[in-house]
Amino acid sequence: MVTASLVRLLKVMEDQAISQFLESVEVLKAVKSLFSTSDPYLPVYSALGGAFIGAVSTVIPNVIRDTIKNKKEKRSITVQLYSEISALLDLNSQRGYLEHLDSIIQEQEKDPNRKDKFEIQFPENRFPIFNASLSKLGIIDTQLQIMVVQFYQLAESFVQDAKPGGLMNVDFQGTEAFIELREILVSTTEQGNEIINYVDTKYGKKYA
Repeated sequence: MVTASLVRLLKVMEDQAISQFLESVEVLKAVKSLFSTSDPYLPVYSALGGAFIGAVSTVIPNVIRDTIKNKKEKRSITVQLYSEISALLDLNSQRGYLEHLDSIIQEQEKDPNRKDKFEIQFPENRFPIFNASLSKLGIIDTQLQIMVVQFYQLAESFVQDAKPGGLMNVDFQGTEAFIELREILVSTTEQGNEIINYVDTKYGKKYA
């Protein structure tokens, strides 16, 4: 009895061992297939990945380079406009245009029938930096763009009236015309000073 039972037990254990062995073989085959099976789209994935990496490696340096270039160009244009406007304000102060206009207005107010002429010689290209920077004004700060354009529009209005052949000297003018010209000059000066203060405040007084 004992011997028969032992034989049956050994037989069951043998069958279980064989079954477990076969299951292990199937598992190993399945695992191997995961590594050996070739995905037909794998070359495509590799190609796309390579193209993406190549594109990124090309674009990023270009973006960085363009950003640095634009920043330098923005600074350069700002400095140049700052310098030209500052020089124009200094020239106006040194030549005493405002004082001259005030003197004429005072004399005309004393004598309502008095009329005068006012003439200033200006070079043909009187705003060289501004004219050269027109196509690149979009690079500088938006608020500064507006202020700069307004300044030069006012300055050009003054020039058109005061230059040879302009309104103020093509014929004798009375007090009203001189007061209007004075207001244009004052507005131009104020706008120029606002630009100087804006740049000094935003970037520090490193452009002066």
